[in-house]
Amino acid sequence: MSTYRNAGRKTYPPVIADAIIAKVASGLALGQICEDRAMPCKQTFYNWISDDPMLSKRYADAVRAAIDARTQEVSHE
Repeated sequence: MSTYRNAGRKTYPPVIADAIIAKVASGLALGQICEDRAMPCKQTFYNWISDDPMLSKRYADAVRAAIDARTQEVSHE
């Protein structure tokens, strides 16, 4: 298994960013996702979204989607 840890990296592999966004949208916390050695550390991801407004928007949208899904689950319990 490959690992991805590079807090100083200014560019990012889109496939990794896409995977993180999808996992966040599905309800996983960023901290959980970044525990996987194949993923960047949280600070690296935060650097990516700080440097890329489109990625930041995608992340925010994914967080909102996860919150919305969880809210609907709770309201139906």
